[in-house]
Amino acid sequence: MKSLLQGTLGEGVLDGWRLAFLAALLGFAAAFLLREASRNPTEAKVGAKG
Repeated sequence: MKSLLQGTLGEGVLDGWRLAFLAALLGFAAAFLLREASRNPTEAKVGAKG
């Protein structure tokens, strides 16, 4: 019973780390894409008044 509980807890912790790693990768990709979009001068002029 103790071994089953340790195995289940270990798998849960590993799944949590995997999820956190995936979230960090997605956040990094989103930040990179947003930074690249803000460098584009044509999109910056769309909402600006003449």
